[in-house]
Amino acid sequence: MIKIPTIMEIVIIVILLSTVFIGGIIKHYNRKKGEDLLTGKRTLDSKTLIITTRVCTILLNVIFVFIVPILMIFDIYYLLMGWASVYFLLPTDWIFFFQIVGLVLYVLGYTIYALGRIELGGMYSDLWEEVKIGEGIKKTGIFSKMRHPLYGGGVIFELGIVILFQTWLGLLLFIPLSIIMVRQAYKEEQWLIENYEDEYKAYMKKTWRFFPKLW
Repeated sequence: MIKIPTIMEIVIIVILLSTVFIGGIIKHYNRKKGEDLLTGKRTLDSKTLIITTRVCTILLNVIFVFIVPILMIFDIYYLLMGWASVYFLLPTDWIFFFQIVGLVLYVLGYTIYALGRIELGGMYSDLWEEVKIGEGIKKTGIFSKMRHPLYGGGVIFELGIVILFQTWLGLLLFIPLSIIMVRQAYKEEQWLIENYEDEYKAYMKKTWRFFPKLW
């Protein structure tokens, strides 16, 4: 007999699957707008980084944002994925606390990330793809406050996944991915400084790299 999901489980399922739907709409919207844009080189400079980024991104998001909520609907998440979590080491109250913190981080991070993707429109490309070439520095929308909303938001919502499910597997995927994203943010800033010089330096003084007054 299938157990009816708890209120918290329903909230988790709805939020995660909603972001899958939202992400699909944004991807479709971006793809149409970017069809006529020129492409440049990939920003990742080695096959190892490309493979690592792609594998970690796909596994982390497909497993924990799409597959796990479906398993939760049928009450087989702990049966099939319990091995990837340390939930059994934690008191029940702590599990609930981590779920709340994880959900808050996930929603916050995904909102920042989605706003960045929408603002980039057709210029968006995955880290392992060729860069879409647009005009000038993007300074509108969330980019008027944060220089790297996709990297910053990505790190936050992926950390949220790890905390939400207390998963060591997710942590193993999150660590290299977050390091690569931070590295790419610095690398892209160097390229922008070299190409836009004073304009980008002035933009840097008015914005956060990732988080307000922290980084």
